[in-house]
Amino acid sequence: MSDFVHLHVHTQYSFLDSSIKIPALIDQVKAFGMGAVALTDHDAMFGAVDFYKACVAQDIKPILGFEASLAEEDACDEQDPGRFQIVLLARNNEGYRNLCRLNHRAYSDGMMHGHPRLDRKMLEENSSGLLMLTGNLAGDIPQLLLRDDYDAAKARLEEYRTIFGADHVFVELTDHGIAEEKHVNGRLIELAPDVGA
Repeated sequence: MSDFVHLHVHTQYSFLDSSIKIPALIDQVKAFGMGAVALTDHDAMFGAVDFYKACVAQDIKPILGFEASLAEEDACDEQDPGRFQIVLLARNNEGYRNLCRLNHRAYSDGMMHGHPRLDRKMLEENSSGLLMLTGNLAGDIPQLLLRDDYDAAKARLEEYRTIFGADHVFVELTDHGIAEEKHVNGRLIELAPDVGA
């Protein structure tokens, strides 16, 4: 199992979503013989320093990130009800700095409807050094696929590939035994090779 790396992991800093404590997470990663693990709490990087230190202490590569909430168009517009989720991961130090900027902007500029949000313009301005995962069922691309709007999902994926670079956007497949996930995963698999064609 040592080649497998979890890239979408929530801890106790994802309030009401996870009870995993960072030391226990890192102990389990070490016990499984994994060499790396990501931290992607909901709209938060509160655990980043503790996570980094715990990983380094156990000789595990820390991958820092967060699961970002996105507005449909404009995070600063109170009339924009969107709240889709994608996962952002730092590839390098510049990416970490951009993660920090984006996380700050979500709280300082995009705090609408009681939730911190970003938008694609903010992503464009701070995309260097980042990887993006399309997210779980709450992602905008999976939501488009649930509505059977394949062309819009393809266009949105192309938009993200333009923002982050084609080699830095990945389709995320999740399987929690939910029927909608099975449907979306099939469509995401179809979508992935179609991009750029």
